[in-house]
Amino acid sequence: MRSRSVLVPLFLCLVISQPAVARAADDCSTAALKAQVEKGAAILAQKGAVGLEEVKALRFCNGQGYLYVVDEHGVVLMHPVAPHLVGKNQSALKDANGKLFALELLDSCRKSGEAWIHYLWPKPGEKTPADKCGYGKRTTLEGKPVTVASGLHDIPASQCGQ
Repeated sequence: MRSRSVLVPLFLCLVISQPAVARAADDCSTAALKAQVEKGAAILAQKGAVGLEEVKALRFCNGQGYLYVVDEHGVVLMHPVAPHLVGKNQSALKDANGKLFALELLDSCRKSGEAWIHYLWPKPGEKTPADKCGYGKRTTLEGKPVTVASGLHDIPASQCGQ
């Protein structure tokens, strides 16, 4: 009887928590974007380079959302969907309007520790630029400053950062 009294509450906790886990994975809001970036930054601050693989595996927004990590100069340290960018400086990237969004994100994170940025970037497999909202957070990796960032499409400038 005692084992049943322990298993029933445990089972109920697991059942009740499942929808929350599913919602987090499906969440495409700016709040989810920020939460995932902050989670990744915390992992790196706590675990160092060992945490890069864990951060690389984080996904949200139906698998569309992922995190990437750049050093203080804009050199990509980890990018799960574009590993060919690792080791390359991406700070000079411009959006469709010529906005140096990567440099702006880095500079803002350097000044205030975190930043939101709106820019125009094509969706995967498309050529037409679309609204994209990015968020970055500065942290440390092995004692050196880095920025953990992510971005989601279909978030207009008026909602980016809200």
